[in-house]
Amino acid sequence: MNGSNAPTSVSLAHRPDVQSLRALAVGLVVAAHARVPWLAGGFVGVDVFFVLSGYLITGLILRDFELHGRFDAGNFYARRLKRLLPALLLVIAAAGVVGSVSTSPQQQVSDAVAGQAAAVWLSNFHFATRSIDYFASDAQGILFLHTWSLAVEEQFYLVWPWLLLFSYGFWKWQGAPRSRRRLAAGLAAVFALSLLLALVWARDDPASGFYLMPGRAWEFALGALTLLLQRHLESGHCPRLEALRGRSLFNAAGIALIAIAAITYSENLRYPGAWALLPCLGAVLVLLDAPA
Repeated sequence: MNGSNAPTSVSLAHRPDVQSLRALAVGLVVAAHARVPWLAGGFVGVDVFFVLSGYLITGLILRDFELHGRFDAGNFYARRLKRLLPALLLVIAAAGVVGSVSTSPQQQVSDAVAGQAAAVWLSNFHFATRSIDYFASDAQGILFLHTWSLAVEEQFYLVWPWLLLFSYGFWKWQGAPRSRRRLAAGLAAVFALSLLLALVWARDDPASGFYLMPGRAWEFALGALTLLLQRHLESGHCPRLEALRGRSLFNAAGIALIAIAAITYSENLRYPGAWALLPCLGAVLVLLDAPA
């Protein structure tokens, strides 16, 4: 990777490729929950979204401290809260009202506990510790089950800026110059360790593997590595590969990988584990096709 400290030029707002990928991810998840017969694996949309989040949030953070030489933690977290918390609380309140008239008293007690966990972005821990099978037919009646992915994202936001800063060599006490090469090595380490944990959990503890952020961190790291790879390609280091970008080849291949996963996967898989690599690589290809 390029060791240059040149400001990143990621244009994160209103990018058609990003908006299309986000819409595809959401649409697949909705289709899976709607039991669309030929999209039983639509749950892979969550993995696509995690890759996209890693790509976007890393771009925002890099732009902040490469352009301004600092990271405004207060502004970063305030923006996350302003963007997500009001809608989350509204959904929790509305779902609670519906649940109070449509579920049994016993279920209401269980849902109330889950709702409290969701309000502080800990619902993934709530469901993991209770070994709730996300794909079980009776699980679809749990009011706040789908908030687990938002909890994972918020926990990611909590730790990711500091991991990026450390890997980049941001602080003087680290005794090393700031370097994207060093950042890439740090992200690669996170990717490898998290993926290894995901594989172990898929075999030994499926609930933790599905719900908990450490086993999903490799997906966010993959999105971040995609951003750095884009910058590397655009710097002219791989002209043959760079020449293929922007011709919809990567985009088409990426959409095909995501579609294959959505069509062929089912709830019988030990998911995510290694199975999540296919849709995540699809997301990478779609993001690579456009300029950073």
